[in-house]
Amino acid sequence: GLTLVGCWAHGRRKYVDALEENRTLVTQAIHYIGRLYKVESDAG
Repeated sequence: GLTLVGCWAHGRRKYVDALEENRTLVTQAIHYIGRLYKVESDAG
């Protein structure tokens, strides 16, 4: 079965806040979080 856990929105927000510090790395992290959103959507 599946276990419901907290959403990624809170963690993602920290990356968005850090965009100015390292745009390349943060953009990649946000992209990966987007992929997780897609997996969750497809599974749901």
